[in-house]
Amino acid sequence: MDSHVLLVDDQAYSLDLLTEFLKEEGYQLSTATDGVKALELLEDPSQEFQAVLLDRNMPNMGGLEVLQKMKTNDRLKMLPVIFQTSMSSEEEVREGLEAGAYYYLAKGFEKDTLLAIVRAAISDYQDYLSLQAELEQTVESVKLMESATFKFRTPQEAYHIVKLVVHGCPNPKKAAVGLIELLLNAVEHGNLGVTYEEKKQSVQNKQWQQEVKRRLELPENKTKRVRLLYTVTENEAHFLIQDQGKGFEWEKYLKFDPDRLFDPNGRGIAMANGQCFDRLEYRGKGNEVLAVIKLQTN
Repeated sequence: MDSHVLLVDDQAYSLDLLTEFLKEEGYQLSTATDGVKALELLEDPSQEFQAVLLDRNMPNMGGLEVLQKMKTNDRLKMLPVIFQTSMSSEEEVREGLEAGAYYYLAKGFEKDTLLAIVRAAISDYQDYLSLQAELEQTVESVKLMESATFKFRTPQEAYHIVKLVVHGCPNPKKAAVGLIELLLNAVEHGNLGVTYEEKKQSVQNKQWQQEVKRRLELPENKTKRVRLLYTVTENEAHFLIQDQGKGFEWEKYLKFDPDRLFDPNGRGIAMANGQCFDRLEYRGKGNEVLAVIKLQTN
């Protein structure tokens, strides 16, 4: 089934343009001209969307309010929202990102930019749905585990580990979202040495999966492993992640950066830091990170 995308804008011209661009890619499209109608469609259980393109400024209910209401709905809170806006204020942009927007798309965008962002948003959301479905099938006995050490080298192996270990957390689904971001970062940017710009270009050119596969097969990478040490104390779950890369300037990725708003990558660490863990602590040159989740105690 084609991916279903909701387009929300009070300007007919903008809706027509988005429709024209996205129909060529085979997406199923629905439209709304204000936030109230958008929420009606989103909350309709018969409608299943994979992404939302949402105008920030609209009558009746603006895009930010729609996003905030989505974040209170368990079925909608992880659905990727791409803001369309003419706003350039750093404060307003940061407000949207911190509210949980997946991406900001400045009006006047290029067609190729739009398509790359929508593809990335849908791909990430489908990965999330797949992960959640498998999490629900994992055995309850995992909750009894107090410590474990894992070593892995591929993104696929990272997903398998996440599906196992997060069941010791109060909210496994939220923990899974943040943990997979950290593990993939350790594989891709750590062990495989992919730079931020290299991933950006690969994603935009639809070559990202092929590039990861190619780098995994390079002789210098075949023996590299990421190590995850999982431990549970009386009050916390700890995830210590170590890769064999050269490290990176992790400080600038802990928060959403307006300078990277229009890139298809670069939000994972900030999301993990702000939404998934109670504490995130990078150490040294950045190839070791500790993520902590507080446990519910009686």
